[in-house]
Amino acid sequence: MNSLTFSNHSIIILLRKQRHLPFANLTKSAQNQKVSVTIICSVIQEILFLHRNLRIMEYILIESLKHDSFRTQWEEWVLKVAEAVRQTDIRIPRTWTILKPLSENIPAMIWLTEKLRKLQSVPSLENKTETALYILASFCRNNRVLGYVIDTYMYQYKNRNAHGLLVCAKILHAISPEEEYPHLNFLYNLMAGNVISEFKRHMKINDSFMTESDFRLAEKYIPDFKGAGFRETVLLRVTANMTGEELAKKCHMSNTVFRERFKHEFGMNVSQWLRERKKKRIAGMLKNPAIPLYRVAENNGFKSESTFSDYCKRNFNKTPLQLRKELLADTVR
Repeated sequence: MNSLTFSNHSIIILLRKQRHLPFANLTKSAQNQKVSVTIICSVIQEILFLHRNLRIMEYILIESLKHDSFRTQWEEWVLKVAEAVRQTDIRIPRTWTILKPLSENIPAMIWLTEKLRKLQSVPSLENKTETALYILASFCRNNRVLGYVIDTYMYQYKNRNAHGLLVCAKILHAISPEEEYPHLNFLYNLMAGNVISEFKRHMKINDSFMTESDFRLAEKYIPDFKGAGFRETVLLRVTANMTGEELAKKCHMSNTVFRERFKHEFGMNVSQWLRERKKKRIAGMLKNPAIPLYRVAENNGFKSESTFSDYCKRNFNKTPLQLRKELLADTVR
């Protein structure tokens, strides 16, 4: 039997399923390393059971493919696939290169993905074999095989499986970081759009199946989301009369990191952006004659109409009243 190492955290998580102790006492007991031998044994048995079940599922998948290819033109190819999968470490992309040549056999890849659709009606990407076969399919440039790749990803998204979605994103990023595989561009665009939509849901109504840590991981794998996610955060959290430092805090970032990233994403420094934003807001309010000048001043952080007037003279070369007349005249024209 393989040796297994357990951290206190792992023990606590698994012990939550046991009914021997209340959770509060359980956490304290685990931290004090006084968990009873009986419960520890129960936890180990459960881990071994889950581990054994996972290995059985992997074995069944490969053996099913071998069985279905027996005495067919795909038999030798499937044996090569089984060996390549055995040598692939799904955590280390450089080990995936062994799968590339096998993906070039288009008829065999079509046969494989059709079999996988039948054998894995609920694709989970939870075990090594299934994930390695998904990587193999991602290398293939055939549209029918790409359909399997996209459908597997969409299954994760539609079923709100953040882990599965991020596995697909990681694989896509590792295989085609510089668009070496243009057939995957559609999948990338689909993935970026889905993640951006989830991020908007998370920011506006906190109703996304993805968490803050999920979005941080997504930033690593989806470059377009990195910019969109940051920009969306800024636009949702900025308020009138906010300073750059206050905005950085709202975005849960240090002032230095925030300013560097802001300039990269927006093309200007945050102070300049906030000034321009304030000018646009003032001009927008002045276009509405129903809003009194003192209200425009108050809503934009000015303590008096005189300081507001000084601001308008410096930034617009006009008094608030002159600026309002000009804006209204432009509207009429």
